[in-house]
Amino acid sequence: MLKVIGCTLILAGMTGYGVSSVCCMKRHLEELVEYKEILYALLGEIQHYRKPLAEAFDTIAKKRSEGYRQVLEMIAARMKKFEEANGSEIWKDSFLSYNRKFLFSREEEEIIQKSGHFLDAPDMESQKRELELYEAQIDYRIAEIQKTIGGKRKVCMYGSVLGGLFLIILLI
Repeated sequence: MLKVIGCTLILAGMTGYGVSSVCCMKRHLEELVEYKEILYALLGEIQHYRKPLAEAFDTIAKKRSEGYRQVLEMIAARMKKFEEANGSEIWKDSFLSYNRKFLFSREEEEIIQKSGHFLDAPDMESQKRELELYEAQIDYRIAEIQKTIGGKRKVCMYGSVLGGLFLIILLI
C-alpha cells in the first residue's frame, strides 16, 4: 500500500513539474508579446499623439501587467524628475531592477536593454526607426520561440512523466 501511494505521488510530482515547465514557456512567450505591444504603443504615443515621453510611459503603464507597469512607472517617474540626461540609462536601470520578474533569456535581455537607446535619439523620426528596429528583433525572437515551443512542450510533458515512471521502476 505504501509503495502504491509513493508511486502515485512520484508520478503526480513529475507530471506537475512538466505542467509547470510548459506554463513557464507559455508565460515567457506572453511576456515577449506584451513587450512588443509596449514598443508599438510607445511608437503610437510618440508619433501620433506627440506626448512627452514621461506622459507616454504613464499612459502605457496603466494598461500593462504588474511587472511591466512597475518598470514603466519607474521610467516615467525618473524622467519627470530629470534625474539623468541619458534616457537609455534610465531604461536599462529600470529593467535591471525588475529583472527577476521576467523570464527573458540573455539575448532578449540585451535586446530589451538596447531598445532604450530610442530615448537618446535626437528627433522623432530617429526614435521611430529605432523602435521599429527593436520591434523587428522581438518579432524574430517570438517567431523563433513559436516554432520550437510545440516540440519543447511535448518533450517536457513526456520527459517528466517518463522520468517519473523510470524513478518508480528503480524504487520498486
